[in-house]
Amino acid sequence: MKEIAPAKLTLTLRMLDKREDGFNELSALTVFLPEISDGLTLNSSGNFEIQSENIAMSPDDSNLVVRAFQLFSSHSKVIDCGVDISNLGFVLEKHIPIAAGLGGGSADAAGTLRILNEKCGFVLNNNELVEIATWLGSDIPGCIYSKALWMEGRGEIVEPINDFDTGDQRVLAITPNIFCPTPLVYKKYEQMGRPTDVGVEVKSFSRYTANLHNDLALAAFEQFPNLVEFKDNIQSITGLKFFLAGSGSTLFTIGDPELISESKRRIENEISLEDIRLLATSSIV
Repeated sequence: MKEIAPAKLTLTLRMLDKREDGFNELSALTVFLPEISDGLTLNSSGNFEIQSENIAMSPDDSNLVVRAFQLFSSHSKVIDCGVDISNLGFVLEKHIPIAAGLGGGSADAAGTLRILNEKCGFVLNNNELVEIATWLGSDIPGCIYSKALWMEGRGEIVEPINDFDTGDQRVLAITPNIFCPTPLVYKKYEQMGRPTDVGVEVKSFSRYTANLHNDLALAAFEQFPNLVEFKDNIQSITGLKFFLAGSGSTLFTIGDPELISESKRRIENEISLEDIRLLATSSIV
């Protein structure tokens, strides 16, 4: 059994009030990139293996796939369903870079819950999967759906956009060899007094949002000046406006297929592969 775990792309991120529980209240328009994804294969080996070309990862108890497996296995409906999943194993193929603002770990956890639920005959409904996902992390509930939605609360309140349609628009995503740990970006955001990003109008998304804004981008660019230099460079190469994905370091732009393909070609000709961890295009769902 196989499951695709698509990357999460936050098109707009508005940081609202700081909650009493320490989390941030937010409002975010989130989409998913099916052609930029990790892959999960379920087998009977009893082992958990991570395959990644970019970085060594350890399948210990802190890994979100392991934690998702543990939480799913302990659910009363799963225990009573009659399917023994205790000896199942996983192979996780990592393609989504880490510390890049694309929600790779969250996507993997959600994919784990989906594939296990299928193995157990869909014993849990979506609401029950979302409840498990909420225990794992704030943005994992949205990854259960893996389609366009609004995220609110600390990320656990999701509202799918059922009529989402951007035509043939595609995303070009590039992740430099810069790592942006989310806690560090949040800390800088607090130090800056929680500023508000003005945003930029993108006509192809005007039906869903007035402009693309990302409050955390202000902190990420302040924390990592080399990320600003990289953004300026690829904007000069392509002539396009790039935006920061989540807390970074991935930068993205949106356009028609021909423009996106040509921009990707220009970057490939001008940027050394040693300076980037990801350069890919995808449709948007």
